[in-house]
Amino acid sequence: MKAQSIKNFAIRITVFALLLAVALGATYFLFAAIGQAGTDVAQAEEKRYCDSSYLGAGSYVTQTETVSYATKSTSRNTIGSSFPAYYNTVASVTDNCAGVAGAILMGYYDRYHADLIPGTATGSGRFSYKYFEQSQIQSYVQAVINGFYDLMNVGQDAAGASRQDYIDGLTSYVASKGLSISFGSVMTGGAIDLAKLDTAISADRPVSIFMSGFGITTSITDNGSSAVYTKRVYAGSAHIMIVYGYENVEYYNAAGQLVATKLNLLVSTGLANVSGYVTVGTGTIDAADYAAI
Repeated sequence: MKAQSIKNFAIRITVFALLLAVALGATYFLFAAIGQAGTDVAQAEEKRYCDSSYLGAGSYVTQTETVSYATKSTSRNTIGSSFPAYYNTVASVTDNCAGVAGAILMGYYDRYHADLIPGTATGSGRFSYKYFEQSQIQSYVQAVINGFYDLMNVGQDAAGASRQDYIDGLTSYVASKGLSISFGSVMTGGAIDLAKLDTAISADRPVSIFMSGFGITTSITDNGSSAVYTKRVYAGSAHIMIVYGYENVEYYNAAGQLVATKLNLLVSTGLANVSGYVTVGTGTIDAADYAAI
């Protein structure tokens, strides 16, 4: 009996040791997985957005896309008929798209809160407000772009600025004017949520989009049965732009079946002499946040 008791005790110890090893192993892998997830989130947050040319972005290729259809349905919404279009003009600075996007937001809101672009108004008109061309107020706009270079930590840890740097820089700048700024996402499940976007645009709140690779649709030629989208595609660039409207187009064939949907975001590009849309699906939208002052 004594030998049997010792044997049973040994078996219990062995089983306990095995269970403990399994539990510890599961705990290790659980914490390892949690740690990796946290690392992935941190890396996503710290992605940096920058241009490779002082006038914005860098090299691009021209692409066309044709959509053939029988009928189409279009919905659209914009913040007014005019919006600031700024870009950097300091040749020695090539990675400040965050500062440019910030200045565009300040130029827009200067209409309602004077001195966000110090020293000048950014437009005129009592009933039909029109924003000035950058060339008309060049030195004032560039001064704000330059100021954001430091406030947004551009180029301090690496080239460009992170999304959080951008938000922190805007928050600090607006607070220095005795105002406050709030942000809210217009994305759901990693994609633009059209209902949220429409709500922001209807409330006159521009949206900052953070893109990994992007394209600007510079023209849409439509003959009634086909639409040709001509795009400048900047495949290797991470860039920030300001959305101030959209056009959502649903294309149908003769049988009434949906063949394509194109959500075209009307953007102030931050690029010199480049205007148009970001057609969703060309490049990756990492985040999209409205800003309200």
